Amino acid sequence: MHHRFDLVDFRTIPYRPVPVHMFHPHLLFFIIFLIGCNAPFPEEKILREMISERQDRISQMDALHKQVDSIWASTTEMLAVSLPVDMPADERRNMLQVRNAELIQMFEVFELLDNDLKLLVKDSGMKDRTIADEMRRVMTEIDSLDSIINHNLELLSRKDSERASVIRSYTES
Repeated sequence: MHHRFDLVDFRTIPYRPVPVHMFHPHLLFFIIFLIGCNAPFPEEKILREMISERQDRISQMDALHKQVDSIWASTTEMLAVSLPVDMPADERRNMLQVRNAELIQMFEVFELLDNDLKLLVKDSGMKDRTIADEMRRVMTEIDSLDSIINHNLELLSRKDSERASVIRSYTES
């Protein structure tokens, strides 16, 4: 699979992950606007495109997190109304806090639940695993974009260190 940024030799780029929480959507808009206003170097155009693509991936991660939360919220809600009333409070609380199908199935009371609820828990677990795989893929893309962004900032700094410093300061705050 070819990507529009394949021209960069990844072997020459040092790996330095940047935490996802560092890029607020308004900040990224400002960075893109700043870069777009005056882009005399090709690296700036690449940076603008990649910062935008990175923000898209961060938004995708947020959506995936919300999906997982929604899946387990509805599953937990169904479990809460279906658990036996005589179940010990600590065990009940622990079971309702777990967001892992295999762990939920380990509770003794799980076998007492109706088949539809058991299937719901198993289905939630399968969806969770699928979303987790997608999250890992998206996070790998974000890490790659971070590396390329850093590489292009280094190229830009060789031509205009002051401009590169300004752009770098926005990506690190």
